Amino acid sequence: MPITSRQMFGWNKFDIGKYINKVSTDEPLQFNFSWDWKSQSVYLFPGDTLEFALTDNKTLPYKFTGSRPSKELMFFSQLEATESGYMSQGNFGIAITKKLNFQYIADETFKRYSNRLNFLTDVSDSSKFSDKGRKTFEQALRYKYISELFFPYGNLSDSSLHFDHTIIPDFYKEKLRDFGKELNNNSLMYLVEYRVCIYLYARFKMIESGENNLSLVSLLRFYKENFTGQTRDFLSYNEIMLNYRMSGALAKKDQWNNTFQNTALRDTLISIQDKLDNRLSDRSLQTELESATGEKISLGELLMNYPQNLIYLDFWATWCGPCLLEMPASEKLQQEFNNGSIEFVYLSIDSDKQRWLKKTATLPQGKNAHHYRVKDGLRFMNEMGGSSVPRYMLIGKNGGMINFNAPRPRSLELRRLINENIGR
Repeated sequence: MPITSRQMFGWNKFDIGKYINKVSTDEPLQFNFSWDWKSQSVYLFPGDTLEFALTDNKTLPYKFTGSRPSKELMFFSQLEATESGYMSQGNFGIAITKKLNFQYIADETFKRYSNRLNFLTDVSDSSKFSDKGRKTFEQALRYKYISELFFPYGNLSDSSLHFDHTIIPDFYKEKLRDFGKELNNNSLMYLVEYRVCIYLYARFKMIESGENNLSLVSLLRFYKENFTGQTRDFLSYNEIMLNYRMSGALAKKDQWNNTFQNTALRDTLISIQDKLDNRLSDRSLQTELESATGEKISLGELLMNYPQNLIYLDFWATWCGPCLLEMPASEKLQQEFNNGSIEFVYLSIDSDKQRWLKKTATLPQGKNAHHYRVKDGLRFMNEMGGSSVPRYMLIGKNGGMINFNAPRPRSLELRRLINENIGR
């Protein structure tokens, strides 16, 4: 019975050992087959049939029946060269891997790189790019090209480690080693494409060395022994953050505290650890604030002035529309809770003092409203976990953190949090 595209989007998965013998169609269908380095599509038209089956070794036997030459499907010409692919449609996917023609991959990857450079030449001539801008694009394209060649070493998941790297020919590995020699330019760390190259080269070097221990401690040790400077810092920081995102817990400081030459990266991790421990970092507490009258006070000192009160921190800026839209709701809250149980502290990250003073005069005022400007506001916001405003925090009595990302003033959830904690 013909399978329609509507039915295909309803498929969620295939079970190992179960077979779909045929897909025939009385309407046009598209199957997407892709691999890390390239994607292709299979187009089926009325009268065509594609047979396939999923087996225990994850190969995908196929047979095309139709009036058109199979070459027109592109998928078969790709398999002829690489004998690999990945099939996906809707919410399911089937990986297939047999063997790879690395000479074909190297040639095709270089061909794409050359086409991209030619396109850049056409665009830059018509758009009149500056020499610096054009060079930046050229560098980005080069490191994108190199990254594509590193696809067999794309990650250190089980599937990557179990990939048979012995099938990679010596000429291809030597090409990757040569590319690795140019991945030591700290001035290019701003390029995403360059950082991706460093990441992939590190994995190539790990697998080539026979390292197969995926623990964070082992990875950090390998980076420390084999890389230096900003490259080592980037790899280590990236690994710690990846581990954090996957596990929801930051590694212990004694595992990474002496890893970084860049103290800013180390301080960022310490700040994250402080958040996980439900406290503001010492550096954040030392941040200098300035009042409208010019008085200087640290954030820590400000919090100590109200040890028995809740404190609602409102991070804002004069140029932030959403921040200003919340101010009327904040003033209403401030008037509602004016019995000395909660303080509303407005912390502006404006660099223009006069603009801040002018806007502050129009904002909520009162005995429990306090306005300050943060010195080096962007750095401070980064320590708080992001540079965007508005941002709100609710701090409990004696400085205990209630919510690092508190609801906005107009939220009923904020009132609930305040009422729950006001008597504690």
